[in-house]
Amino acid sequence: MCLRISIPQSNEEETLGVDETNTNDFDEDKPIRKICGAGKLQNVIDDDNDDLPSFYIHNEELEELKADAKLKEAQIVIAKKEFKKVYFQKKATKEKLETIKMKLEIDEIEEARLMKQKKLKELKMQMKND
Repeated sequence: MCLRISIPQSNEEETLGVDETNTNDFDEDKPIRKICGAGKLQNVIDDDNDDLPSFYIHNEELEELKADAKLKEAQIVIAKKEFKKVYFQKKATKEKLETIKMKLEIDEIEEARLMKQKKLKELKMQMKND
């Protein structure tokens, strides 16, 4: 939001002249400036869109830009949450797959060990029979 003030014509006074009694009444002949958020002074000719300098942004436009920025920020937050969700789902799936692979390898090793023991028993039985 910007504050409209009138500036005294004389160069002797360095400060800005603000009418504190009624801020809506100001001298049309004096140059008008607006003070915006960062304290920058910008020239303002009139409140009509046609007469305003290109750098002047109406409050409605500013509010619309702020709303767009908030919407984009919210979209970014949602996208980050979705990304994290998918990332952790993929990570959990990979961990499950690795666990299954390890179990299969352990089962194969156990099966091979049992087969080896069975063959050894068979060989011992054959040797005893011979």
